[in-house]
Amino acid sequence: MSFLDLLGPLLFIILIIMVIGIAAFVVKLSDAIDKQEKVIKTLFRIIEENQAEARNAIDAFESTREKVVSVSTRVESVEFELKGMRDKMKEVALKK
Repeated sequence: MSFLDLLGPLLFIILIIMVIGIAAFVVKLSDAIDKQEKVIKTLFRIIEENQAEARNAIDAFESTREKVVSVSTRVESVEFELKGMRDKMKEVALKK
């Protein structure tokens, strides 16, 4: 037997071990990718829920802001009327 006759089966066994190792690596990599996909989908779902909550909060804030502006306008109107009444009362007091 020559050295090459012994080297052939050894190289074949090494090749088989390498193929098995690569297959195991691909399977592990596939599992890791699947787990990452689940995590990413969960994160996107959470983001979508938060966006919906943010939109609802903005809509509620917009409604509240409109009410505050309305009340503020009424208060300014009442202040203007009171100022006018105060000026008229001062005029009346000066005439007496």
